[in-house]
Amino acid sequence: MAEREIKRLGKIRKWFETDFRIANRRAAAFHEPEFQRIVDLVKSVLEVMQDESSKIIELKFIKELSNNQVMERLDYWSDSTYYRHKKKALLEFADLASDFGFLCLDK
Repeated sequence: MAEREIKRLGKIRKWFETDFRIANRRAAAFHEPEFQRIVDLVKSVLEVMQDESSKIIELKFIKELSNNQVMERLDYWSDSTYYRHKKKALLEFADLASDFGFLCLDK
């Protein structure tokens, strides 16, 4: 994996673990429109992603399951296989979110 791709992966992972987590929780708890908009944009991107990738993002970051729980739900028997697919899903999401114009990370 190229250095630039590793940096993008780190940025998108950090965005999901911080900014999106806050938006997702506030949208659910307080129905705040600005946070709901972010959640809706993420769901719009998931609709056009490959099925496996969208399921990983949904389970891990929207439903906030642990990596082990996601692996169990999706029948991954190997950590390395799961993490490879998770990286692919995050990069696919970053590309599509950039195309949607709401999350711009260096390509």
